[in-house]
Amino acid sequence: SLEDYYLWIRMLQKGMRFYTIQDVLVHVRTGNNMYKRRGGYTYLVNELKLYNYMLKSKFISLGQYLTVTPMRLMLRLLPSSLLRLIYNKFLRH
Repeated sequence: SLEDYYLWIRMLQKGMRFYTIQDVLVHVRTGNNMYKRRGGYTYLVNELKLYNYMLKSKFISLGQYLTVTPMRLMLRLLPSSLLRLIYNKFLRH
C-alpha cells in the first residue's frame, strides 16, 4: 500500500537497513476489488502525494518523477477491468 511505501522510504532516509527473508509471512488473495482500490481519482491523488514527497525529500530525481508520474496518471484513470488485464499480463510474472 502507499502507506507502506511511505514508511519504507522514511526508514531508508533514517539509515535503517532492510533484508529479504525467504519465509512467506502473509498469504494474500486478490480479487476484482483490488483493481478498483488501486485505481481512480482518490488513489491517484494519494499516489501523487507520495511521489511529491519523494521528490521534495530527494529520494527520487526530477527526471524519475517526470518519467513515472505521467505513467501512473494513465494507469490510475483506466477502468478497473483494463487495469486488471495490465497487471495480470505485464506486472505479475
